[in-house]
Amino acid sequence: MKQYLLFISIFLLFAFATGVEGQSGSDPYINLIYPKVDPTYNSLLLDGYPASGIGSYATPQKPILLNPAAMATVPQTQVAFDHQRFFLGIGSELYSSSFVYAHHFLNRGIGLSFGHFGSEMMSMQSIGLHYGQRLISAANPRAETNRVGLYGGISLRMRRKGYNDANFRLADPGDPLLAGELSKTAFSGGFGITYQAETWRAFIIGDDLTSPNMALQEGVTDKLPMQIQAGCEVLIPHWDVRVNPVITYHDETGDFGKDIDPTLTLRKALLENQLDMSLSGGRWALGMGVYYFLGEESGPGFGYEVSIPTTGINNPSHRVALTYRFAPPPPAYPDIAVDRVFAEGTPIIGGDISIKAEISNEGVRSASNIPINLVSDGESLGIVRIDKLDPKESKIAEFTWNPAESGHYDFDIRADDEGGKYPEFQSTILELDKSNNTGSCSAEIHPIPRPVIDADPPNLLVTQLITVTEDEPVVPIIFFDHNDIEVNPRFDSLLSIVGRRLSSNPSSHIMIEGYFEETEAVDFPAGSTLAINRADRVGRKLIDVNSELIDRVRISEDHDFSRSRAEKEDFEGTRLGRIYTAQENRRVELRVYARPPRKWLLEGRHLSDGDYETIRDRLDNNDLFEVVCIAPTLDSAFTIKKSVADNLGPRYKDRVFAREAPGEEVKVTLTAGAILYRPRAFEVPSNELRVEPGFDKTNFECDPGTASKIQYSAIQVKDSWNETVWEIDDNKMIEKASWNWKGRDGTMISPEKDYFASLIVKDEFGQTGRSLPESLRVVKSNRKDLAERLILVQFTFAGAFGEPDYASVRMEKLSRKVVTRIAQDGSLRVVIGGHTDTIGVYSGNVKLSNRRAEEQYNTLRKYMMQILGLDNQDKLDAWLVSNNSVLSARGYGPSRPYTITRGKGESARQVVIGDNSLPEGRITNRRVEIEFMPLRE
Repeated sequence: MKQYLLFISIFLLFAFATGVEGQSGSDPYINLIYPKVDPTYNSLLLDGYPASGIGSYATPQKPILLNPAAMATVPQTQVAFDHQRFFLGIGSELYSSSFVYAHHFLNRGIGLSFGHFGSEMMSMQSIGLHYGQRLISAANPRAETNRVGLYGGISLRMRRKGYNDANFRLADPGDPLLAGELSKTAFSGGFGITYQAETWRAFIIGDDLTSPNMALQEGVTDKLPMQIQAGCEVLIPHWDVRVNPVITYHDETGDFGKDIDPTLTLRKALLENQLDMSLSGGRWALGMGVYYFLGEESGPGFGYEVSIPTTGINNPSHRVALTYRFAPPPPAYPDIAVDRVFAEGTPIIGGDISIKAEISNEGVRSASNIPINLVSDGESLGIVRIDKLDPKESKIAEFTWNPAESGHYDFDIRADDEGGKYPEFQSTILELDKSNNTGSCSAEIHPIPRPVIDADPPNLLVTQLITVTEDEPVVPIIFFDHNDIEVNPRFDSLLSIVGRRLSSNPSSHIMIEGYFEETEAVDFPAGSTLAINRADRVGRKLIDVNSELIDRVRISEDHDFSRSRAEKEDFEGTRLGRIYTAQENRRVELRVYARPPRKWLLEGRHLSDGDYETIRDRLDNNDLFEVVCIAPTLDSAFTIKKSVADNLGPRYKDRVFAREAPGEEVKVTLTAGAILYRPRAFEVPSNELRVEPGFDKTNFECDPGTASKIQYSAIQVKDSWNETVWEIDDNKMIEKASWNWKGRDGTMISPEKDYFASLIVKDEFGQTGRSLPESLRVVKSNRKDLAERLILVQFTFAGAFGEPDYASVRMEKLSRKVVTRIAQDGSLRVVIGGHTDTIGVYSGNVKLSNRRAEEQYNTLRKYMMQILGLDNQDKLDAWLVSNNSVLSARGYGPSRPYTITRGKGESARQVVIGDNSLPEGRITNRRVEIEFMPLRE
């Protein structure tokens, strides 16, 4: 009994001192998918190769039987040999040896075994063929590779029993036992069934089911007993100990109680499953064994066991074993591979690009519902699925991609990736190798051509005698009769002009403000209703001009409906003053605005590239929009203007202006005031134009703005009305061309328009690009008898300050004309003339007109100094003297109502626009205008 306790203590010491939980890892699949070593599988339980410590003491028929179903559950091909000596120290030889070979196939296996039991007088041999296979298909590849499921097998044996008469002598030579043959051969069969789970298995085995008769004499019965064995093996995870209870039935004595042989084995794997220790106990014996494997997955193994009988002779028996395991086959999984990735289609922005990948299955198992993930720059562009891939089959996965931008793109095709764990794979398929699940390709997306055209020189210099009169001022006010809301037909022309200008400037909207005067309403609410109805009638008129304006015409309802236009209403006792004041207060005023954004504050910042792009876009789409740079001083405003104009580009420099505004924030604004206040110009050019030498043609140099091949190109010159005046094209890139400033009919183009040259190119992919228009201008030098009437500003009733915000833009434009005219012609008297209407005392009007003229004269001089780059008034006077010209201010009072000339020569006639009987006529007369007259010697 002390020996038994010693064996148990040694085993428990090794089992529990290790303190290792789950030697096979936290995931029971790991060792089963990629088996390193599982000693249980290597103890094949073959005939003559007993399990550790069981029944190895007297008869070789006692060990755990060979289970033919195990041929299909072993993870790899194996060969094993063992040799056992019974009761070491007894004088006679008593031993057993066995050999087994088990060959592994997927879901099946075959085996060959040989066993020998011998003594000096008698020996028994057996040769067996064994076959096992899976009985029910595996639920999935994981279960198949882990050998989970139900297995069955059969065994066929040839058994031989013989006596060696050379080693004994009969006491009775006539003994009938050995009277005939000394050996007997017989055949038998067996079966095995195993159910194997991840952490346990159960089995039942039957052997020598035919109970072959091994008697040497005829008529004598010496049958081998049929054996039935059932058992299981369960893993206790916490200690990583396997418990193996087995019960064996030997049909030997006929007494069921005596023929039942129960045993229990405990196994513990150590050193990463390379060392296996066992402790066994049964009805007949106790045993302990140890087995060591040199390699983790393959190679030789060595074992030793000792068994001590519990009944009868107490001498132990010993067994040594040798096993060799061949390299395990790979798991029976699919192996998804990305073989080839390529892109097809038109490589342009918005083009249909097909990205294709050849996906193959290099494994031995089919795969279904395979996700194929297209990734670029770390982002998934989409997932397609392949329904099924059989072994050695390949299919094409295709993605459609529409690039939004040009450039170089790299793509990764990731097979079996749901895309949720990038850069890791989110896989759904068990397969052999993940390293071949990625393929890549790239694509170069060609941009839309950005052609550029340069013109040299961009101007046609001509000399022309021309009379330019900017007349018929636009007064954006509609006046009404007493308590009337209907628009007088005399304002139809005004509303038509404003409507057309609004239509051609789509980024503008108009605010209509209605007013009443105090004698029209009994109270403010009634007057407000009258004012709103007047504004509504004007709005409808504008919409009638162009229905597209319906969303851009707004009626103001939050202003002071009773606000008066006159700056003072008492005119030294004049009765007409009060009457005319009432006339001008019964009105609707038009105010026009650019759509936001229209103002950029510059305190502590500069305009961004995006701001400049917004301004260019507004100027391109709105021909009457201008940029005004506002600062407390005119010097600062011109400095800002220069920076803004340089950043916008030369095409826009003539549409950028400066305004002095003491006390206001430094800012840049978009003004749409020209829609309301820009007068209509009447020009009478001479019939002859002379082109200056060296400016008879313009040369164009062209750049396609793309590396793609050009299939078509054209140069177009259009006028400011967007009409094509000249064009040249070719089925290749036009690199250089010349234009002689003549239209399609061969005559000189009109000098009154601006012109723009554009380059159009079409690349090999069908993409068309158009250059930014290159401005081409006819620069005229107006010589000899030039006469211009230029209205500088208009005034409110009896006021001395300019009315519209547009006045600063107008002032700078006319200042440039004055500077240009004096520089070109010289010998000029430039008169800044102030005018009034006829209302009030004559002498008072003359004083008022003088004051208006002086103020505008001073402002004009400041702008001229900025334009000429002069820093003081003396230098401006010196410049005027150098050009033999005089700049002066004069007040004319009401003596010159505004009159324009229509027609030419004998058909010329005078038309009075400043009719003092009408409110709009009086506003026209309240003006300052610039006059050019020859300076007499």
